[in-house]
Amino acid sequence: MLTLVNRLPSVEDPELPDKAPPESGHGSQMLAASGGQRGSDDFGEVSYRLTYHDLLDNRRGFLDGAQIQGLGITLRSTESGAARLEELDLVSIRSLSPRGRFSKPLSWYVEGGLERAWAGRRRLTRYVQGGAGGSWRSGPWQPYLLASVRAENNSDFGPLITPGGGAEAGMLYHAGRWQWQLSSAGHYFSNDVYRHRSTLAVQYALAREHGLRASLEREGWRGDGETEFKVQWRWYFD
Repeated sequence: MLTLVNRLPSVEDPELPDKAPPESGHGSQMLAASGGQRGSDDFGEVSYRLTYHDLLDNRRGFLDGAQIQGLGITLRSTESGAARLEELDLVSIRSLSPRGRFSKPLSWYVEGGLERAWAGRRRLTRYVQGGAGGSWRSGPWQPYLLASVRAENNSDFGPLITPGGGAEAGMLYHAGRWQWQLSSAGHYFSNDVYRHRSTLAVQYALAREHGLRASLEREGWRGDGETEFKVQWRWYFD
């Protein structure tokens, strides 16, 4: 038996993909300048994020489908008004781990903070939301589907906390310096309010510490909605 085994041709070890080490990734902080249009209003934005990485940032040194963000703030100025707080992210964590034949990890996310959303008019809302589901991988394509729950407080909703439930579906595309995301999410609240948001976003890594991002977003509610287009330059630093 040993003689037969020794006569078998040798098999070369498979080559493992060349994965960049974490220290080769972009800086942990981010500063951004944006311009765009929402409805008929042009706007400009400045954003700062203390930490760390989102799904479309330069993927070098990071895991695809992983996001950890903390303490991000965005100020927006429009033609029809002075600068005001557009968004305050306290935390946003996503783990979209692809399921395979033998490994079936749970994909999940949790986030919370302040953001502008439609509630009678576009106003600042305070929220916490999260969910879980599945993600898959086929070459550069990574679809995902998540069930989602949200608790929200704003000056239009009657109760102090209004709960809602819904779902999010999306597709990530990883291709070298390019990162694409198509997503759609909706929530139905206990006060019979329904709100949904669909987004197409793309980022190109200009360099290790610089990125250019463009996004097209449609926010909708019962009987109406608004469309927003934005172009953003992002600078990463430590």
